Amino acid sequence: MVNYGTDVAEYFVGWKALKETLEKMLPSIESINISVKDQVIKVHPSGNMAWFSQVWDWDMVVGGQPVHSEGQRLTGVLEKRNGNWVFVQFHNSVPVSG
Repeated sequence: MVNYGTDVAEYFVGWKALKETLEKMLPSIESINISVKDQVIKVHPSGNMAWFSQVWDWDMVVGGQPVHSEGQRLTGVLEKRNGNWVFVQFHNSVPVSG
């Protein structure tokens, strides 16, 4: 697993590296609400593969300050393994104007 954050230095290889970062970051988030819109879900005729796209709007309180992030784009691919859906690809991006 490889993950990039929004900061240039945020590059995590493997679950352990991401988990350690999230454990440090998440306690600063006091509340969060995520609204989903424009969701599209497709399932392969085999029933074992699916892909999706959607847009997220985030409202949260971080360190006592309200934060709003609108229009985050999210895509992913899932595969059914042993009866469970697992992510095999996931992408989230924050659009910028101009």
